Parts: sequence; structure tokens; C-alpha cells
Amino acid sequence: MLELKKIEFYGEITIKEEEYLLTYQILEYTLDFYSDLCGVVSADALGNTIYTDTCPIEFSKPNEIAFDIPNVPFLNYLVTINYNKLVYGSFPLKYVRTILDNAFNNLPNLEELVIPSGAWSFDNIFNNVPKLVTVDTSLNYDLETIDQIVFSLERRILYYYPEGLTRTSYSVPYGVREIVNNAFAKNDYLISIELPEWLTTCNGAFMDLPNLVEFFVDSDNDDFYTIDGVLFTTGFPSYVYGDNVLIKYPQGKTASDYIIPDNTDSIYNYAFYNNEYLTEVTLNEEMEEILAFAFSKCGNLVNISLNEGLERIDDYAFNDTGLTFVDLPASLERIGENVFAYTALEVLVIRRSIDIDGDLTELLGAINESVVSIGLTIYAPDDCIVAYKSTLPWSFYEELFEPISNLVIDDDPVII
Repeated sequence: MLELKKIEFYGEITIKEEEYLLTYQILEYTLDFYSDLCGVVSADALGNTIYTDTCPIEFSKPNEIAFDIPNVPFLNYLVTINYNKLVYGSFPLKYVRTILDNAFNNLPNLEELVIPSGAWSFDNIFNNVPKLVTVDTSLNYDLETIDQIVFSLERRILYYYPEGLTRTSYSVPYGVREIVNNAFAKNDYLISIELPEWLTTCNGAFMDLPNLVEFFVDSDNDDFYTIDGVLFTTGFPSYVYGDNVLIKYPQGKTASDYIIPDNTDSIYNYAFYNNEYLTEVTLNEEMEEILAFAFSKCGNLVNISLNEGLERIDDYAFNDTGLTFVDLPASLERIGENVFAYTALEVLVIRRSIDIDGDLTELLGAINESVVSIGLTIYAPDDCIVAYKSTLPWSFYEELFEPISNLVIDDDPVII
């Protein structure tokens, strides 16, 4: 293991060309910003486009549909970016990946990092740097350090809150509009965080904060709010995640049970991740979807009450939890891959019926062999158990199915 205490670079971080995936909106924004430099040399019927030599975007092609929304061009584009043609400060740094994930990994004695000039990304580059407190950005054109925290030069984006800072509370400065993914990750000291009026984006910013117990939000903020210290947002387009989304349940909250507040539509990715205190969670009546890894690694979670009205559960949502019994409501239209991976799940009840609800609950991938190997039983409606057993990928688990009429809970037959 390296005993480094300081890392400093010589020269400038440069990469001439790199392929990257951009959304339709970011591609349009960039081309508009560089409108004096970017012209189209050629474009074919498939959307493959070559731009002029002066344009930082040298080539783009459609990659895949991100959202199936009629008349809305939510496309991803694979583009070739020439970093040497970028104007400093003009291109959103979070889309420029010049440093690999976990580049600074397992450096327990690292105290200082000097950032060179050139494009730089803070997204997921640190892991286990518990003594890092100083990030020197004086050589970089796009970044500045204020009170040991790294911001964009205009102070609208918060990029990194060092893992080794020992203060227990922090108020994000006025004027910050975005906090990037993993900006606060793995700090063991923070107990509370206050978010400012103009903040509009902070999704994924607060991972692995084991002692964080509450958020505060400026009362004039239109996009975020808190209920009992839990962070919610109204800032997503309603057709994507709903009007009210639970963004983050503080990892250090010690309550054993939690009832999701009324009017909450969605639970965001990693919202409850790695909370070791919760044993029971009850969803509200309006809940429509649980996103990926929402309750992952909540090892003591043994009871989840899913509401009728829930439509979707994404990949790994209950991965590595203590669940042994799960009752899926009839409203559930689809369930992602490995939702119950590395659990001790013994009973999975499916209530959606073709005759009553119009179709089956769609399984989008494997349940996970770690579950199947310990003796899982899947109960399905009597009127369509044959359909489940013959529909991929449910059919891979054909031998695990039983009619729901055979299910007995606490010596009482289940209510069908």
C-alpha cells in the first residue's frame, strides 16, 4: 500500500480525442455554444454527422433511445470530443472524463492533491483517502478551492468535499446550482448538510456518509425540501420520475422504521443505501417506482410493505438486505434484474394476473442464483400460474412456482 502524503502533477492533463456519450440536450447546448466554430461537413440518413475542423465535437452518431416519450427527442449520442479545441470553462466538466474511476484508490495517508491545468473530472476518482483535506486548484483554469472545498471557477458547481475534513456540519454557499455525483462521498464526520436557495441538482452527491442524520434546505429553494431531515425534490420532469421524489434518507438516521410521506411518487437511486438501522419501511399509497439500488445494503431491513399502485422496481433495489418475504402488488408492471440479489428471500408473492390486470408482472432479468439456491418459493395467481411458468425469464424458475392459494401466513390462508 502506498504511503503517499502528497500528489502533484507536472505539465497539463491533455487528451486529444475521446469518445463520450452525451444526451441530445448537451450535444445541442455544446454545438450552440460553439456555433461560430461548428458547422456540419456531412450527415447521413442515420444521423451520423461530421463537423468542421474547428469544432470541438468532431463526430456524432445516435446511440440509443433513453426515454420512450412520444414527440420528445430524448436520444443519446456517441460523440468524439477534441479537448484541445475546448475553451477553458465553457464545456461542462462533469462530461469530460480524463481521470479514470478510483484513480486515487486506497491511499490512507494522502493529505494533499495538487490539481494541474487542463480538463479534470472529480466523478468517482477517490476511494479510501480518509486524510485528504487539501486540494490545491491554483494551477487550474476551471476550478477554485474555497474553505478547502473545490468549486467551478464561477462557484456554481460544487465538485468535491474532501473525505478527511472533520467538521460536523456544512452549509453549501449561496449561488451553487449543482453538486456533482459523489461530491461528499465517504466523509465520516458530517452530521448535517444545508443546501442553498439556487441549488437545482445534487443527485448522487451524498453517498456513504455514515454519520449524516439530517438535511436542511433554504426555504426559498423551489426544487428541494426536507421532511424530518430526509431530502426530497420536485425538480425532475414529472413524466420521468413524478412530482415528488425521495432523493436521500440520511445514512446515519437511527430510526428502526420509516413510513414514506404522502404524495411521494418515487424513491431515487441509492436513496436508502447502506443504512444499517432500518428494519421496516412502509410505502405510501401514491408511490409508483423504486429506482436502482434504492435499499441496497440495508442489511437489517427485514420488512418492506409495498403499496397497491407501485408500477416498477429497478435493478438491485433490495440487493443485500435482510428480506425473507416480499409481497408484490397487482399493480407492479415490471421488476428489474437482481432486485433481491444476496438476500435470504424465501417467499416471493406475485399478485398481478392476466385475467384481472391485463398482463403479467414483467421480469427484466435474473432473480439471482444466490436467492434461488437457498430455496425460494414463488407464489403466483392460480388463474395464470401456467403463463408465468412459460414466460421468459420467469420460466427459468418454473420449478419454484406454487399457486397462491397454497400460501399460508401465520397459519392463515393468504387473501387472494
